[in-house]
Amino acid sequence: MFIRNADGIGVDEKNFAEGIGYEEKTNNNRLFLSLCAQLGGAISKQVISWFQTDFNVVSGLNNQEYHSFTKMLFHEKKETSKEAMRFFKKLQLGFDNLLTHEEEPIIPDNMPKELKALLTKEIQGKKSIEVDSVHNIYDKKGTVCGSVNFSFEQRESSGTRKLFDLAGPIFETLYDGSILVIDELDAKMHPLISQHIISLFNDPQTNPNNAQLIFTTHDTHLLSLKMLRRDQIWFTEKDALEQTDLYNLMDIVLPDGTKPRNDSNYERNYMAGRYGAIPYIINE
Repeated sequence: MFIRNADGIGVDEKNFAEGIGYEEKTNNNRLFLSLCAQLGGAISKQVISWFQTDFNVVSGLNNQEYHSFTKMLFHEKKETSKEAMRFFKKLQLGFDNLLTHEEEPIIPDNMPKELKALLTKEIQGKKSIEVDSVHNIYDKKGTVCGSVNFSFEQRESSGTRKLFDLAGPIFETLYDGSILVIDELDAKMHPLISQHIISLFNDPQTNPNNAQLIFTTHDTHLLSLKMLRRDQIWFTEKDALEQTDLYNLMDIVLPDGTKPRNDSNYERNYMAGRYGAIPYIINE
C-alpha cells in the first residue's frame, strides 16, 4: 500500500488511494497508517483493527498475566481446555488431571478495620477460581491405588506453571486461526517442549485454521531444518551505531557468494558466526 523510508513516503495510488495527499502532512514521529485511519481511511482502519483483534502478543517471562485467562478456560470447560489437557498429558508433566473450584476470598484478620470493611464491601459476592492438580497414588507394586489433589500454584514447578499460563493463549490462537507472538518462548522451558509447541503450529492436523506463531528465543537447538524452513528463521543484530538490524536467513550471502543451503546445519553454522547475530565478547 505504501513505502516509508529515509526519503519519505510513497503511496500506491491504485491500492491505497486514501493515503494520497497525506504523505507530506505526516510528521517524522507519527505513523502514516494511523493518520490515514484517523482521517477516515477505510483500509487503514481495517489494518489497524486486524492488529488489535487477531494479533496477540504475550510474554514468556511474565506469563502470570495469562494465568486467570487459562483458569477460566478450564473452569468453563471450553474445548480449548480439553486440547490443552491432552497437550499436558502428552508431555507427562507429573499430574493426571486438572480440576477447578471456586473459593470465597480470604481477608486477613490483622488488616486495619477501615480497610477491611472497604475490602469486604468490594469483594462481596465475588469468588476466585482455584486450580488443583490431581496426582496418582501408587502402591508398592507400582499400581494406581488412589489420587490426591494439590494446589497447582503451590505444588507445580515454575516451568509447569508457565506451560499452563501459556496454554490458554496458544490453544485459543490455534482455535481462532489468529496470530500469537511470544517473547522469550524458551524461558523456563525444556528445548523438547519448545519444539513440541512449534510443531503444533507447523502440523496441519493440529493447526487446521492456519494460526501463526511468531516467537523470540535464545535456544539454538530450535535452529533445526526439521522444524523450520529457511524463510521462517530471522536474526537480530546490533550494528556499530547501536541499532538493531532484523534480517532473514534467506537474505544472508556467505563469503563464497552463495546463500545458506536448505540441508545446512543451521545451529552449528550460527554458533560459528556464519550468520552473524552473535555476541562478540571483548577480552581485556
